[in-house]
Amino acid sequence: PAPIYIREQAPPPPPAPIYIQEPARPAPPQPQPMTIVLPERRREHSRDVHAEVRALEAEARALRLEREAQQHHHGQIVIAQPQQTGYEMVEYRERRPDREIVEYVERDKSPKREVIRVEKDRKAADKERRQARKIAMMMATLS
Repeated sequence: PAPIYIREQAPPPPPAPIYIQEPARPAPPQPQPMTIVLPERRREHSRDVHAEVRALEAEARALRLEREAQQHHHGQIVIAQPQQTGYEMVEYRERRPDREIVEYVERDKSPKREVIRVEKDRKAADKERRQARKIAMMMATLS
């Protein structure tokens, strides 16, 4: 019989191992005596801080006024900025009706009321209390 040839491809060789070389970590610092290291801070004068606070408050005030104007539809127009002048000038523009009707109605005046004030007689109550104390003291001395 004739030989049968089967062609098979050999499996690919396994991939070569991948080596990753990480940089060496720096050595930990040598132990030193107790020291505190504070990060450098930008020194701000109180004037700078107060100016920034005033600017933020003015911005918040402007946003609040803008929201109120949108909610109430008053049509406010801010003429002067608060940080420049220290106050605000606001112009109100309201639409007036084409014609106004004013109706005057008379009403009866209510009659005068006579108020009578009733108070308790406190002197009599105090007198009764004093009398009761005296009797209690006398009874205490008898026993």
